[in-house]
Amino acid sequence: MLRLILATISIILTIPCVEPFALPIHVKCANGSSCLNLASLSLSDQTTTQDDTNYSEEATSLLVSHSSRQDAVSNKNKELQASPGVAASQYWNTVAVDEIQSLANAVSMLALQAKRERGSPAIKSKDGFSFGRVMLGICASNTAEGIQTLKEWVAELQLPKGLLHGMDIDGVPVEIQGAVYIKYSTGGAMTFSEMRRSKRGFDALWKPGDANMETYDGDYRGVYFSVELQDEVFRNYGVLPSNLLHRPS
Repeated sequence: MLRLILATISIILTIPCVEPFALPIHVKCANGSSCLNLASLSLSDQTTTQDDTNYSEEATSLLVSHSSRQDAVSNKNKELQASPGVAASQYWNTVAVDEIQSLANAVSMLALQAKRERGSPAIKSKDGFSFGRVMLGICASNTAEGIQTLKEWVAELQLPKGLLHGMDIDGVPVEIQGAVYIKYSTGGAMTFSEMRRSKRGFDALWKPGDANMETYDGDYRGVYFSVELQDEVFRNYGVLPSNLLHRPS
């Protein structure tokens, strides 16, 4: 038991409860364009409607658009032998505040849909696995920044809260110097037979909400956001701003 305490950090004990999400509607941004906003439908509503599907598609389209533009900026800097990671982060300085809020709402919308699918026993893939898996890849300058980002994203998206591994060697706590990468998942298969069928390797054995921290030598900073929904559309976006979901106190 002592080793388990030393080997992991319990996210459950450190993340406060937040208000439930709601579905997005369209509002006018300050620049006159259409933005995604959140209305008042609680996460407790497990019914998926055609409107929900449309909102998911619009959220996906918005994230894809910005990912493409960000990749273009990053690739251009790579051709100029400049830092693509720094350029990817600086891209968000060129995006209007209203649009940033729309991106945050788009992420929330997809996380909401994923939660619904995880909670529905009727929604299974052809291999028998549940849809609705959410994965985060956090690139941070140091341990404190990485843990804070993890806490904010898990709390704001109401994701499962598990244990953070990688903070010890054989039960002895260690201090990780420099940049870190944190990999989070809402969970995978729980048995070796399911792991083999899923072809996900040992990642499939994670408990819901588990995360792992390791050293990182790249120059990207922010969050990779990935969602697996019933429609099987490939959704992997980033790097998104670390503070995208931050609520000022």
